[in-house]
Amino acid sequence: MGNTINKNHAWRLEISFMETMDKCFNCFTLKDFGEAYPNFLLKEIEKGNNNVRRCAIHSLIQLILKNYYLNKTDEIMKKIVSQFSEAKNYQARIAFLQVCEQFSQHFSRQFFKNYNLNEVAVALA
Repeated sequence: MGNTINKNHAWRLEISFMETMDKCFNCFTLKDFGEAYPNFLLKEIEKGNNNVRRCAIHSLIQLILKNYYLNKTDEIMKKIVSQFSEAKNYQARIAFLQVCEQFSQHFSRQFFKNYNLNEVAVALA
């Protein structure tokens, strides 16, 4: 029991992990990360507390910015729209609005138009 991590405090480790992974984006491509890391980030955006969610969104932004595989970005964006904006639970829809808010600080209007984020965000608001 002395070596187990209290689940209430594991979120700090998750944030530390995501911050460390952000530094790896300069060394590796999205191809090297595979499916596991983007799926991990999406899960953390959906189920993490606010601190974890903010960090996961930031990491996802860094991942997309460093990604040179357009089809991978398309896949991630489709998951974001389907998983969060169309969710029945309001926490997921709030997470989608937080994603849009942070994306607006890093991406162009054209990016929003390409993925129809404007229309979806307005429909949720």
